[in-house]
Amino acid sequence: MDARDRHETPHTPLGSLWLTIRHWLVAHTFAPPFLTGRWSHPAVGYLLAVLLQVVTVTGLVELIRLFPSFQFQEALLILVVLVVALNWGAGPGLLATLVGAVLLTFLLLPPVYSLMIVRIEIVLDLLVYLAVGLAVSLLSSQVQRARRAAEGLRRRLDTIIEALPDALSIHNAAGKSVRLNRAAHQLLGNHPPGTQADVSPASDGGTDSGESFPSGDLSSVARALAGEMVSAVETHLRDALGHERILITNAAPLYNPEGQIEGAVLISHDVSALREAELEAAARAGQLEAILEAMTDMVVVHDSEGRVILRNAAAERIHPLEWTGDPSQTLPQRGNQFLPRDEQGQPLPVEQWPVQRILHGEELTGIHAVDVLVHLAGGHERLMNFSGAPIRDANSRVIGSIILGRDVTERRRLEESERRVHAETEARRALLQLILDALPISAYLVRGRDAQLVLANRAATTLWGASWQQDQPMGEFLRENGIRIFGRDGRPLEPAQLATLRALHQGETVLQHQETIRHPDGTALPVQVNAVALDMRQLNLSASDEATRPAQASEPAAIVVHQDVTLLKETEALKDVFIGLFAHELRTPIAVLTGFAQTLLAHSERGNDAQLSAWQREALQGIDQAVLQLVKLTEDLLDATRVQAGWLELSRELTDLVALCRRVVARFQLTTAQHTLSLETSLDHLVAQVDPERMEQVLGNLLSNAIKYSPEGGPIQVRLREAVETQMAQLSVHDRGIGIPARQQPRIFGRFERADNSRPYGINGTGLGLYLCRALVEQHGGHIWFESVEGEGSTFFIALPLASEAAPARL
Repeated sequence: MDARDRHETPHTPLGSLWLTIRHWLVAHTFAPPFLTGRWSHPAVGYLLAVLLQVVTVTGLVELIRLFPSFQFQEALLILVVLVVALNWGAGPGLLATLVGAVLLTFLLLPPVYSLMIVRIEIVLDLLVYLAVGLAVSLLSSQVQRARRAAEGLRRRLDTIIEALPDALSIHNAAGKSVRLNRAAHQLLGNHPPGTQADVSPASDGGTDSGESFPSGDLSSVARALAGEMVSAVETHLRDALGHERILITNAAPLYNPEGQIEGAVLISHDVSALREAELEAAARAGQLEAILEAMTDMVVVHDSEGRVILRNAAAERIHPLEWTGDPSQTLPQRGNQFLPRDEQGQPLPVEQWPVQRILHGEELTGIHAVDVLVHLAGGHERLMNFSGAPIRDANSRVIGSIILGRDVTERRRLEESERRVHAETEARRALLQLILDALPISAYLVRGRDAQLVLANRAATTLWGASWQQDQPMGEFLRENGIRIFGRDGRPLEPAQLATLRALHQGETVLQHQETIRHPDGTALPVQVNAVALDMRQLNLSASDEATRPAQASEPAAIVVHQDVTLLKETEALKDVFIGLFAHELRTPIAVLTGFAQTLLAHSERGNDAQLSAWQREALQGIDQAVLQLVKLTEDLLDATRVQAGWLELSRELTDLVALCRRVVARFQLTTAQHTLSLETSLDHLVAQVDPERMEQVLGNLLSNAIKYSPEGGPIQVRLREAVETQMAQLSVHDRGIGIPARQQPRIFGRFERADNSRPYGINGTGLGLYLCRALVEQHGGHIWFESVEGEGSTFFIALPLASEAAPARL
């Protein structure tokens, strides 16, 4: 009864009876399944009941008219009632019965077209018709309603079966599969139901139609057909794709209304993914356990009460936490085992213990890790670094903690030692800086191929006229401050020609290199540069550098000293003027002596005058040789004066260095019988743009020195090769003579510098040869250096730029 019925129907017995009848009729009225929409409304059923009876009775009237002896009028009407009741339910069936009774009385039963009943037999016929019609309507309606309810129940059951994620199969009493749901089809393959399952103990898991069933499943079906409830049986199956599946099966018997077993139902749950996940989880757990056991740090897991529930082997090995007591004891109960204290040795309150802090929700990770002094059983102490985090449940409540401990005693000792070394290094650095600052000359240390500044003294800032920042490359410093560097000849020097970069790039020791620093304001400062190549590992100026620059050990370094030679230049200028005047004035008397000596010798040889005695001839020859030496000395003095004054000019031309070397070596071989001079080269020609006379002078000076400083004779090798990577010609002269003392090597290219170890051998010289060699080589755009060991010999190297274009060369 809805709200409208309660509102409209009075509370009377008759009203209640009407509502009951109405609801019964509504409940027992339905539409045939082939009608939908408006045609399924109950009113359609009632209307059709009336129309069918009208049509049926009209047909009967015509039939009786044609066949007066026809006696089954009520049977046809009952048939219509049955059809209506089966399709539309009890309500339309009852209406059809009543309409049929009225039409039967009015049209067929005498008197026709009257509702009067004159005979008792007719009344009985009507009553029988009404009883049969009511019974047919009610029974047909009940049967149809039950059938529809069963159909609805079947459909719901089918929906449930198909929606099950587990494989479900229904078997009859013979073991045939009569129904498989979608999951079963996917698991077993698309096989039609109705096949005979082999339920014998020797079953191989198949059916006579080829359908695959796990052998365990078939035994489960057999057990269910025997009346047993089967649950949680594990079976293995290879599915239609060939993959092995693991199933958990349950089976139960199906009973008919008489209580007899008419089949069995089998449900299989695929646990393959779960087993794979379990195996993977077990593997991961094994890996995690192996990692924990392999860790050198201790790992301990506590519950919310501080009881140990897991620890690794490292935790067992750490003596202060040896866990000799009951693991179920809380951490404060075991506190006497290791007596935690801070780094100052003060006991830590229980609430400050790392585990307790973590259990209170604090995370001790990264910079928040804490160092704690712990007490060993043998009386020793170790410094432990503890880190960890709380373990929380799904509601973020702390249910335990994980803590990692690392013995940092040795690390702290090393850190303290490193701090001490760092402090000592910084102290040495500061002392070195004080010493450098006290020097009157500029000194600085650079590293790397781009000459980054490490340290410099105050005199360097004064010399450059600008402050060179630490770690700033030299090229960048020069560009920022507009500083230019010129050579002895007044030409700007390329970066590769700077003494500083030569020491860094080539490991060369550059001594007494002349440079001129020109500041942005136009002022020029002549300096003498000495640069010594170093290994950065020899310095160790800052411990922090070693940590921040791990590749520093392989970096080149150089210490460079600049000396302001302005006053020296002025003094040397005066001296050069004097030497020039002196050498110039010597030319006239030398020329006179040479002329007279050679004239006397010539006249004596031709017999024009009195013959000279042997001693007189020897004296004149001695005078001639001495004069030649004076001529060479005079020329060297004049060349040195020209170099110092910048007046030395070169006549450059394309010259074959191979031919030049052969010519000079052959000439000097004629001057000595004790020495063997040789030229070693794989080249036929090597052309450079040089002054050939000056280069012969350079090579001659080097060979002359090699001969003089090898008093016991021996081989002298001249080697010439082409350095393709730098486009330079490299010439070297090697002897096995007395060498150069190490203390004099830095000054050997200076004017009037000679090796002290030459005096015992009576070796004479002016000390201008190497000075002129360096000046001439550098004026050609090259550079000269040497290697020497006292008592073993010396090797002088010359590098000259090659000609940039092909042209006929002077031979």
